[in-house]
Amino acid sequence: MAGKQRPPYFRVVFPGPVRSVTGEMAWEGHWRSRAYIDFGRYRLGDVVTCPRMDRVLDECGSDPDAVVRLGHFLIWRWVLSVSSGGQIERQGLLPFALSLLLITATFAVGGFVCLFISIGVLEMADGVLPGLALAVLWAVHMAMNLKAWLGA
Repeated sequence: MAGKQRPPYFRVVFPGPVRSVTGEMAWEGHWRSRAYIDFGRYRLGDVVTCPRMDRVLDECGSDPDAVVRLGHFLIWRWVLSVSSGGQIERQGLLPFALSLLLITATFAVGGFVCLFISIGVLEMADGVLPGLALAVLWAVHMAMNLKAWLGA
């Protein structure tokens, strides 16, 4: 990774050409995982894409005006939209919405654990602050994902 930096966690917009994309690992033919993608000075690891976004990434590789927008999908980064040649290609609405529901369900499970802690069902430290932190983290991730998908 000579000279490459990890991007800031909350950054969703990566302008410039896609320098290199590693080989893919397909999951049931619908999702693909990339070991890394190089965006100019940044190297982003563990990126999840769909076939449509993979095609667009391949096509915009030499475009210096390309803009790749990524969201967060649980522990991975997620390619949501790519701008190239004045057009924006987005991940499909239905897969995007279903993924947001999955993320929401994951945060809700964590919230229920914090709720059970705070009402005394689970005998541990107070769960109110971790529950509030989960709600804030969920809201931030939803805003980032929506911003990236819309191409804002």
